[in-house]
Amino acid sequence: TGFENLHLHSTGLSGTFPQSLGNLQQLSRMELYETKISGTLLASMGNLQKLVYVMLGRTQISGTLMAVGRMTRLRELQLQDAHLSGTLPSFRGCESLVSLDVTHNSLTGLPAALPPTLSHILLGRNPLQGDTEDLRVMLAPVEQLQAFDVSLLNIGLSIGNDWARDWTEVVLPDQRCRVGKTEETPACSFTLRLYDTSRQPAH
Repeated sequence: TGFENLHLHSTGLSGTFPQSLGNLQQLSRMELYETKISGTLLASMGNLQKLVYVMLGRTQISGTLMAVGRMTRLRELQLQDAHLSGTLPSFRGCESLVSLDVTHNSLTGLPAALPPTLSHILLGRNPLQGDTEDLRVMLAPVEQLQAFDVSLLNIGLSIGNDWARDWTEVVLPDQRCRVGKTEETPACSFTLRLYDTSRQPAH
């Protein structure tokens, strides 16, 4: 239980997510990204209150993220290009969270709440359901947003000059496609990036 760092990323590691990880009470850093590990994130992970970095991107991890919402010291959560599904949990209890990356999964529901500490929110390439108002409510507590990726989501967007404070930029591939849920012009794929122009770009 005195184990603090787990660095097994970018290896040929395979198998299911071990249940014993929930017993590593001193664990602060978990790096298993770019491996073939599979299985679900166990509810017991919520007991790992000293976890600061969770990097499980580009794995075969599946299931939901409900256990993560109780990690008060968590600063960075990377679960991009995995097999997650369901609704994102409330991250209100993750009062130290700075970066959230769950791009390219099968998540369908926006989180009920986000902590004000977040600066990077990457949700793109998920079949998330919602609309502009849902995004507005979700982002309301966030005070230091620097990067926000909602590309290729199943969300109807109504873009205005006053939307999402002063950091909205929409780039479309041409003028013949539409933004939002209207039938006047054909749909298209595009990337929406929201940023604070007074801050440095995220890397």
